[in-house]
Amino acid sequence: MTKNFREILIDFFSHPMRIFFLYASFFAVFGAIVLLISTKNFINFHQFIFLQLFCGCAFAGFLLNAMPDWTNYTGNLTPYSIIAFSLLTLSFILEITLESGIFVMPIFWLFLLLVCGYWLYKDRNTNNFNLIFVLSCILLISLFQAFFGASNYGLIHLYIAIIVIVGFRVSAVMAQLALDREYGEKIYVFLPNPILRNLAYFSFILLAFSEFFSQFSFLRGFSALACGLIMLGRIAEWHHLAFFKIHYTIIHYLLFLGIGVFYASFGIDLLFSFGHSFAILHGITIWVLLGFIYLIFNVASLRHSGQLVLNLPLSSKIGFILLGLSCISRIVLSQFSIIFYIYIPSILLGIVFIIFFVKFYKFYINNPFSDDPK
Repeated sequence: MTKNFREILIDFFSHPMRIFFLYASFFAVFGAIVLLISTKNFINFHQFIFLQLFCGCAFAGFLLNAMPDWTNYTGNLTPYSIIAFSLLTLSFILEITLESGIFVMPIFWLFLLLVCGYWLYKDRNTNNFNLIFVLSCILLISLFQAFFGASNYGLIHLYIAIIVIVGFRVSAVMAQLALDREYGEKIYVFLPNPILRNLAYFSFILLAFSEFFSQFSFLRGFSALACGLIMLGRIAEWHHLAFFKIHYTIIHYLLFLGIGVFYASFGIDLLFSFGHSFAILHGITIWVLLGFIYLIFNVASLRHSGQLVLNLPLSSKIGFILLGLSCISRIVLSQFSIIFYIYIPSILLGIVFIIFFVKFYKFYINNPFSDDPK
């Protein structure tokens, strides 16, 4: 039975993941177009779209979907979705018209912080304090950005800190699926290392706040190097043949490898003043931040739509290839032409999220929302 538009809206807002993953895709495409047409103050506008609105949508979609499951909250999620969606939309409109959307974002992050904190308190749940802490850090840096014009780079590192925590859960599920597929149900159990996760988490938070002391490049350099080396240490647990036979664990491995290599390179560059830190930060943003968010978009969408066997669609596999090419274009080929610096990465990113929007809009309509089977 075909749903009408009202039924689609009700479904999407009652299951926040759906509306916010699609809204994030819209912002990604819009941010790419901003770079292509080079409007007034387009660099700052582009950064705002990706680092504030896109990431805000991504984390709102995931947290408003996952936290109720983790805290046993069974109430209606539609009001929370509407408030978060309205705040992001208001910020977008104010940024376009008055270049003041940044003042709404602390309210958005405060809303997410209070909602997640309230659910955790009601459930007497102390297992997710790390998410509350990093959301508080994001709120603090957003306030500094709104009123004192602080750098965006601290936010990137805090987003990676969230990915370290969220990715711990997601990676455990994907790894277990791969082991079950290779050896049989529950023959082996995958237990990722929580100590390295916690070390990485605090290292990324330290790096985020060290951005306030940009004059002390050694502090930023050692912090970034620590992040990279810890993440390189974490990929050792993925060195099993079963994980290199399945596409989604290969993708996850390459993303983890990217975190380690890029952050170690970032730290070395800062310590020895090689002058490539901005290019490396773009690599972190494109491959690591957008890559992990794109992976979570795909895995969460499939798992919460009744897909018992995880198999990324061909369009998503191509999407990761395009993200990789976009990253290579920006950090390697950009020295040869501005085409590789701005236009090629923007076009490739736009294509990735246009395809995601079209593919998963139809997928959401045709597949009812379901709880994750694991």
